[in-house]
Amino acid sequence: MKKNRLLCTILAISMIVGMLPLGEIAYGAEGEVTVDKIEIYRTFKDTSDKGTYSIAITGSGLSRTQVLYMPTGGGEYQVLGTPGPGSNDYFLQFKIDPEKQISKLQIAGKPYTIDETGMPKINKVSPSTIDINSGDPQIKIEGQNLDVTSSGVKVFANTQDISNKFNAAAEVTLDSATLEKLDKGMNHIIIKRTKTGDPVETTYNYNNLFRIFLHITE
Repeated sequence: MKKNRLLCTILAISMIVGMLPLGEIAYGAEGEVTVDKIEIYRTFKDTSDKGTYSIAITGSGLSRTQVLYMPTGGGEYQVLGTPGPGSNDYFLQFKIDPEKQISKLQIAGKPYTIDETGMPKINKVSPSTIDINSGDPQIKIEGQNLDVTSSGVKVFANTQDISNKFNAAAEVTLDSATLEKLDKGMNHIIIKRTKTGDPVETTYNYNNLFRIFLHITE
């Protein structure tokens, strides 16, 4: 009799577990998992590059859960992949196919929206090399969604905040006063979006986008 009861109990548990989504099984098995930040990175070597795509997650208990994703357009959650080198209980990083479109992540049964809609994109920079001493130097940047004045987006040239210059949708100008404040040599453009109360942070890095030099005449 006791053996039959044990078998019935095991069968009932198996049926319940079989009905649970993958993320919820992981959460129940491992206890508390916390997520502090989810960082979405796209890095471009030039304006025509499709870029590299990576996701970094910080928190605790992360090594004991699977990270799932939902493709844009819906469908079922799928395993994001194998965490990259350096991943541990407090940090996970994934390299993603840049063609892959992700709308949500699920970590320990909890969904997180991944929304890159409206992120500024740079198509052209002219000129790409400029002498800061040449008359009235200016750099024009063309692209989409370049007006960040009310979007929670910050734009940096290396470490210098130039968000106030990104105030038009399709074309912005870095004037001589702005260029004089920037680093001499190569400048990267970093576009970063954060939202209050949302752990998801999106960053686009445009590497070596333009070069500033100082021509000294005798």
